[in-house]
Amino acid sequence: IGTMHGWVDAARAEPSPWQPRVQPSDGSWSWGLLLDAPAGEALDAPVEAALVGLAPPEAVERYLALVHGRRTTAEYAGLLREWLRANPAGAEALVAMLEAGRFDDEPLARSALYYALATADTPQATAALVGLVDGEDTRLAHRVSAAQALAKLEHPPAEVVEVLAAQATRTDVHPVARGSLTMALGTLAHELDGRAPELAAQARARIEGWLEAPTDDDALSSALLAAGNAGHDALADAIAPYLRHEQPRIRQKAAHALRQMSPQEAFPRLERGLDDAEPSVRVEVLASAAEVSRSHGVPPPPAMIDAAADGLGQAHERSEERALIALLGEAARRGSDDARGALRAQLAQELARDDRDPARLRALGAHADTHWQAD
Repeated sequence: IGTMHGWVDAARAEPSPWQPRVQPSDGSWSWGLLLDAPAGEALDAPVEAALVGLAPPEAVERYLALVHGRRTTAEYAGLLREWLRANPAGAEALVAMLEAGRFDDEPLARSALYYALATADTPQATAALVGLVDGEDTRLAHRVSAAQALAKLEHPPAEVVEVLAAQATRTDVHPVARGSLTMALGTLAHELDGRAPELAAQARARIEGWLEAPTDDDALSSALLAAGNAGHDALADAIAPYLRHEQPRIRQKAAHALRQMSPQEAFPRLERGLDDAEPSVRVEVLASAAEVSRSHGVPPPPAMIDAAADGLGQAHERSEERALIALLGEAARRGSDDARGALRAQLAQELARDDRDPARLRALGAHADTHWQAD
């Protein structure tokens, strides 16, 4: 369960001469705080001399002052990350303070601490983070959070997959925590695919093994979610059989796990789930198909569009109708005349009714590329 806190502080300012020119198409910038350089260049910047030799307690006080002052995550996490780079040996002291409870009542500071350890990119910070995952006496909440942060390591150690897989299969850990650790391995596989492909392949192999021989339904559910986090076509064949599993919740998770796959792998498998007897499963199938269409910029197959158009006037549950409309909307935006025609026809029918449904009108109007005016 995650809790998000957020706020916005806005101010008008004239740009200074030293501020860089920002290209909107450059995805390496952190929006909300204007950095001196794109993220890739900032990683190699020299550490601040003022932070060298700063004692851990004083560094933490400065860090918490920024957190309590409602500064941006980039500012307070950046301070801690730069301090770790300036004082590599301080990672051990920082983790000791974490385990001693210094941050127990500081959820924002605690969350950013894991991020700072993962992005500091020093051997000591990496070892401290891995130690939190692998430590025998580590509190479970710290173990799970540290495991989730492993995916951000720029230079992951060779043992990271085995360490995380071992924790994910511990029988003395609560199933919910085991599930979080399992899903963290999927995230690790996804994030490392570009910079550490061999480790990413190892992680996918572990997940595939769990899918082929699950120990119980909880482990299977977690493995499917991990496969979805990994989002790699190599896992599509291992996921597909569970679209016909006897339990609807397993079929639902299998459909969800396909939404990061390529259209070539995802659409044919999702299409077979459109006739599922459970509405909740059909909704997940439709949502995954819409996400694949959106992320890859291609329409669903004609047969899937036809099935969605046929089902639009027959859906008995509002959630399924919204999912059908969303899928047809994605198809229409990608050039499908059939999807566009189906949406327009449904919108015209709804507008012609005496007892119009405002919620249905809003849903159809958001996806039908036509103009209409409510009475």
